[in-house]
Amino acid sequence: MKEHWDLYAPIVDDYKQLIDQHTDRDVFGLNCGDIFWDTPATFFPPYIDKAKKLDIPIYRAIGNHDIDCNGATHETSYRTFEGYFGPTHYSFNKGNAHYIVINNNFYVGREYFYIGYVG
Repeated sequence: MKEHWDLYAPIVDDYKQLIDQHTDRDVFGLNCGDIFWDTPATFFPPYIDKAKKLDIPIYRAIGNHDIDCNGATHETSYRTFEGYFGPTHYSFNKGNAHYIVINNNFYVGREYFYIGYVG
């Protein structure tokens, strides 16, 4: 949907201007899920293209709108996300903090049905 990207582009430009003012700091992004709604394969590529402009590391957590709801199992629900962004459970260090990212979107195998659960 081109109109969504037209609205997103100025936001990315604003972020970039803010980031460029802080060259003395380790700047990174943390997306806490729901990158886009219910069609990850459609929206992840243009999102990645726009986010590259920021030129910072961006860490992502999967949200319920980022899962594939057309598979038969929980294990199939996060494959598209992992194909674009890597594991849905991971951790990383930034400064004096250790971040732990966990996927708590447990798809139960029926269209758009999931529960908040960590195995």
